[in-house]
Amino acid sequence: MAESDEQYDALGQVYERAKHIPTGRAEQATFLSALPDLAGRSVLDVACGTGFYPRKFVDLGAARVVGVDSAAEMVAYANYVEGKEPRGIEYHQHDAAALPELGRFDVVTAVWLLGYADSAEALDQMAANLAASLAPGGTLVVLVPNPDADFDILAGSYGRYGYDVIRTGELDRRDLDAVFRGCSAFAYPSVYEGFGLGVQARESQAFGSYASDGSFDSTSSGDLVTQQNLFALWRAVPRLQVGLLVPYVETWRRVQGRSEWGGFLGDVAGSARVDLIRPGDLGRFPDVTLLGGLSVPTGRAPDEARNPLGTDASGTGSYEGTLGIEIEKTWTRWFASLDFWVAKRSGRDAPGGRQSFDLRFTTLVAAGYAFANQVGVAAFANVVRGGGAAATPTASGTAAADLDTRVAIASAGFAGLVPIDESWRLQGTLALDVPLSGWGRNQPATVGLGTSLVRVWP
Repeated sequence: MAESDEQYDALGQVYERAKHIPTGRAEQATFLSALPDLAGRSVLDVACGTGFYPRKFVDLGAARVVGVDSAAEMVAYANYVEGKEPRGIEYHQHDAAALPELGRFDVVTAVWLLGYADSAEALDQMAANLAASLAPGGTLVVLVPNPDADFDILAGSYGRYGYDVIRTGELDRRDLDAVFRGCSAFAYPSVYEGFGLGVQARESQAFGSYASDGSFDSTSSGDLVTQQNLFALWRAVPRLQVGLLVPYVETWRRVQGRSEWGGFLGDVAGSARVDLIRPGDLGRFPDVTLLGGLSVPTGRAPDEARNPLGTDASGTGSYEGTLGIEIEKTWTRWFASLDFWVAKRSGRDAPGGRQSFDLRFTTLVAAGYAFANQVGVAAFANVVRGGGAAATPTASGTAAADLDTRVAIASAGFAGLVPIDESWRLQGTLALDVPLSGWGRNQPATVGLGTSLVRVWP
């Protein structure tokens, strides 16, 4: 036997062995039972591989059989077997997405073909070419993988059926993006889809405060703040997402036996995410995203509040620009992220003089897990520093800059997402400022809960 014959025989033994293990026998029974009576009929098999099914079709009485595959090695092996055991089968090498005119057939088949389409357009073209090859009244039989099969679960039991399931890639970015970006209530939400619209309710309760020296006081009274947000996210182009958030802020405050509830429109904010490095751009290199944001002072600053206890204060009174970077990495269903951004508020005129603000720096780390059903959980921690205020001297000669207004806060929490269906997502977060001295400065310590309902469109 020639060396090439030995190579072809080895190839056929490896490839066709899969048809005779338990799952292969189930495949044959499923596929062949879907065929009509082939006696005297013409059959086109697209993605014919080594010609296993075309030979079956002849055995079942087909009058004419044509096989097509995009792999030269498969077509060569099929022709090799045809040369040894002639059945009158024709084999051609063509891509199913660019299938030429080969005639009209009573039956057209495609086993495991459509899963190889690398885009929606290629899938449409494959399906159109299959349909175009049918004679009037013909039958199209397609075998595709079960879209609901979770091979992470099946991997443990598939060995008894002849398969070893080995993951060769990471979880689909769409799944991770939905989970990680969805369940995070951080500054820069994201959607993988084309457009997202959501409502969010957030509530925070102050349970203490940090002094300027960092000491923590758990006896100080605190406010209950609720916030309802309407937000929209649009992936304008594959690497750019823009967003808009419109908040309404309400505060309940109790001071010396007197309580008050008030609210007003908050500071409207816009955001942008630019994907500098996307999955697969540089192999296993982490994803890198540029973050940007701008809020405008549509809310009322504390010195502009009209209610006696200032509960209708809902904004900063300043424009604020933000620039940052995000680094993400995934390992199968695990994911992690490191974010860093810097914010700068514009100066403003206040009763004590002209205020200016230092840069504010934020660092955030997060990690989590995405389950097969796209339910996701994550833990996160972030630290904020800077942003202190300074002012020109007042008429009395006292300068606000003499006060220590530096800000620091450290928080940690959990986030989760539950998909209702392909279009709706329910997500939530729970966050707590670290109630220990040295972990904050000039800030109230709060515990917060947030829930969101998001609708996405492709």
